[in-house]
Parts: sequence; structure tokens; C-alpha cells
Amino acid sequence: SRLAAVTAADIQAMAQKYLHPDQAYLLVVGNKKEVAETLVPFDANQEIEYYDAFGNPKDANGAMVPEDVNASTVLNTYFQSIGGKEKLTSVTSMPQVMIAETQMGSLEISSQLKGEKFALFVKAGGNTLQQQMFDGENGKQVAAGIAAPIPEEQLAKLKEEAVPFPRLNYLNEGYKLSLEGIEAMGTKKVYVNSVESPSGSTKTEYYDQESGLLVKEVQVQEGAGGQSLTITREFSDYKEFDGVLFPSKVIASGGMPFP
Repeated sequence: SRLAAVTAADIQAMAQKYLHPDQAYLLVVGNKKEVAETLVPFDANQEIEYYDAFGNPKDANGAMVPEDVNASTVLNTYFQSIGGKEKLTSVTSMPQVMIAETQMGSLEISSQLKGEKFALFVKAGGNTLQQQMFDGENGKQVAAGIAAPIPEEQLAKLKEEAVPFPRLNYLNEGYKLSLEGIEAMGTKKVYVNSVESPSGSTKTEYYDQESGLLVKEVQVQEGAGGQSLTITREFSDYKEFDGVLFPSKVIASGGMPFP
């Protein structure tokens, strides 16, 4: 009865009495590049403070980038760090097996790249949950025993990424690279590269300033219902396989660590 007696005017009066936007803290979580512009209307009267993922205060402008460093030099340093471009371009096939711990339990994810062909299998408890096949032009996917062609927008992405080292493609015409600056990631300093592919997909990649290795990538994809889905992958524990360094540990959030 007391709740039923509350009117819209009562609520408005309480809001005006207790809620003061000029004394409030507005917390925004996201990639600075993507959210900073939305904060501009608040910048005139309010101080905007930036923090890293660990809650440490962060300089909004980041560290100064050396004059001889750009997106391409960061990428080429990465290639050299994991084995060199000559070694990477000599690789024509690549089998991979990953174990992923998820809310559904342990998953085994195996993939095979050979030339421009790609196959992926996701298994749990010995049962195949998902398959994906791509012959370089067309593909199909099987889930819950139901086969369907891979949608056109996913095919475009597979053509770009179904190769042993997709980042070698960044040097090709049609890709747009930009060095966004230097940021702190824990105790490390990282170069931040933004990448736009010919298909229009974008990524933000983070490279360790000291080792040159890729340590993180963030990608926004379209999810179910047309909503955007931010997928973050962190790479660590690099180990050598046939003269090439690969991250043996990948922490993925926001989505599964495969197409």
C-alpha cells in the first residue's frame, strides 16, 4: 500500500533533492580510443581521469613514441621476434591443438591449415560439438549435427585469417595500419596498433615494447541479435616450435578463441 501510494511527482522530487549530476562520478569502461569521444561533453566542467585494467592511474596522452617507430616497424619487429619473415613465409601447413577451460567444462579445439584450406573441430568428452571447413573459397559449418554454409561475411574473414600467420597479410594493399601510441600494461610498456582489414573488420593489437611480442588483441564483432561483441585475447608463455615462437597460453574473454 505504501509503494502504491508513491507518485511520479514524488520520485521526481526525491531525484531533484538527492541526485546532483555535478557532484556525481561517471564510470566508463572500454577502449579509450572507442569511448573517449563520448566523454567530450563532460570535459568542459569535469576532470576526466584514466585508469588501466588494474585500476592504476594512467596518462591520457600515453608515453611519447620514438620518431623512428611506426605501425609497420612495430609489426616487423614482431615478425623478427617470433622467427623472421623468411621463416614464417616458408610455413605452408600448421596443425594446432588447444585445450580450453569454459563454463561447459574442458574443450579440445583442433585445427589444420594447409595452403588456403582450413578445418576446425571442437570436441567435449570425445563428442564433436562443432566443425568448420573452408576450401579457400567456400565453406560449411556443422553444429548439433546440422550443416549450413558459412555466411558471406564470415567467408571474407576466413580468407584473410585462414593462413599460418595472418599478420603477414597486414603488409598487403588494402590493410590500414595505425600506431595509436604507447600504453602501460601491468609492468610492461606496449605499442598499440590499430588494424583495419579489406573486409572492414578492425582490431587493436598490443606489442611488448621490450620483446616485440604480441601480448593482447581486442576485436569488436557483431554478435547475436546484431549486438556488438568485444573479444579480448591475451597471449603469453611463448615457446619455440620448429624455429617459430608461438604463445602456448591464450586467455580469451567475450567469446570463444576461434572463428
